[in-house]
Amino acid sequence: MPNQSQIDPQLPAIGKLTLQKTAGVLAVGSVLFVGVEPLEEFGYAEIRTFACDALAWLGKNAFEIRRVGLTLHGPGYGLDEAEAFRAELAGLMDVVTARKCPGALQQISFIEGNVGRAERLKTPST
Repeated sequence: MPNQSQIDPQLPAIGKLTLQKTAGVLAVGSVLFVGVEPLEEFGYAEIRTFACDALAWLGKNAFEIRRVGLTLHGPGYGLDEAEAFRAELAGLMDVVTARKCPGALQQISFIEGNVGRAERLKTPST
């Protein structure tokens, strides 16, 4: 089985995106890496932009994508999980409503390893 070092360790510069084949390291064929600001500068507005840029890039460059999975950004470095989730959703919705997402897109999923956080975010806040 391939190891993680077979995925290009060179992350893109801020504002740049690169699609990498996973060579079997993950259960998906490719991962999109998005170059973002240092975490101390990566707030809710930047999370929204990140999600928007990622989905729009896929729409422009990878038209056959049917499913997209994202991780939640923010809670792991001090931002409020619900607010970070709303920011990321808003960025995705910006692209969907502008009709700039992949043409074959059927599903967007959030991949979350923290079971408690996943359960909390499944329930709409009031």
